[in-house]
Amino acid sequence: MQEGSANKRGAIIIGGGVGPMAGVKLHEKIITFTITDGSDQDHLDLIHLSRSRLIPDRTRFLHDLQGPNPGTVMAELVASAVTAFQRPEDQMPVSLAAGVPCNTFHAPLVWNAFTKQLEQLHAAVKPVHMLDQTVEELRQRFAPGAHVGILSTIGTKESGVWRNAIQEAGFIPLETDQMWTEKVHGAIYDHSWGLKAKSPASGKAKAMLQEATEYLINKGADAIILGCTEIPLALREGPFRNVMLVDPVSSLARALIRTAGAKSSPFLKASY
Repeated sequence: MQEGSANKRGAIIIGGGVGPMAGVKLHEKIITFTITDGSDQDHLDLIHLSRSRLIPDRTRFLHDLQGPNPGTVMAELVASAVTAFQRPEDQMPVSLAAGVPCNTFHAPLVWNAFTKQLEQLHAAVKPVHMLDQTVEELRQRFAPGAHVGILSTIGTKESGVWRNAIQEAGFIPLETDQMWTEKVHGAIYDHSWGLKAKSPASGKAKAMLQEATEYLINKGADAIILGCTEIPLALREGPFRNVMLVDPVSSLARALIRTAGAKSSPFLKASY
C-alpha cells in the first residue's frame, strides 16, 4: 500500500478504556502526527471505543487467571464497533488498523486471545502491537547492548512483556526492585492520588515517578520505557537528565497511521 494515497486510505480503531485517558491521548497523538493537506477531510477515519466497565482489569486477570479474558472481550467490542461504523453505502476501508493503548494488555495470554478472537470475528482488522513498534523505534536510536529501563505496574513487570521485548531486540533491560515497583504501581492505582484517580496528575504521583526514574538512571539506563500508558500523564516523553524517556503510545500512534495508509510525522531521534 502506498502511504498517503487518498483513495487507498483505511481507518483506525482505538481499543480504549484501558485506561480511559490513555485512549484519549492516543487519539490526540494520531491527529497530531498525521500529515494532512490542512483540511479536516484529509484526516483518517477513526473509531475510538471506550467501554471500561466491560473490560476486566488486565493485572488482576493475569494474577488470578479467573473470569473473562480481557483480550477476548476487547476483540468482541472492536468487531462490533467496526460493524456498527459501516454504512450500507460505504466501501470497506482498504486497511483497518487496531491498537490498544495498554502495556499489560500486550501480555501474551491477553494479546494472543485478542488477535485470535479478532481474526475469527473480523479478519479485515489488523492489530498493531505497541511494544513491537516501540522497540523498533528504539533500534533507530540505540545500538545493541544499550541499557533500557522499564517503569511499569506490578502486573506488567510480572508478565515480563517489556523485559522479553527488550532482550529480544539485543538491549539490556533494567527494572525497578520490588519496593520501587510497588511505589510506581501506587502512583498509578492509588484511589486518592494515583494517575487513574486524579487528572491532572497529582504532585505526589509526579514526585514518586520522578524518583523512580532517577533510580533507573542511577542504575545506568540509556533510555527508559514509560511502561504504563498513564505514566506520560505525569512524566513527559523526551529528555530527562539527558536520558531518553520513551512513550509507547507515541510509537503506536505512528504505526497505526502508517498501517492505515497515511503519512506520519517521523520519530525524531535528534529530539532526544
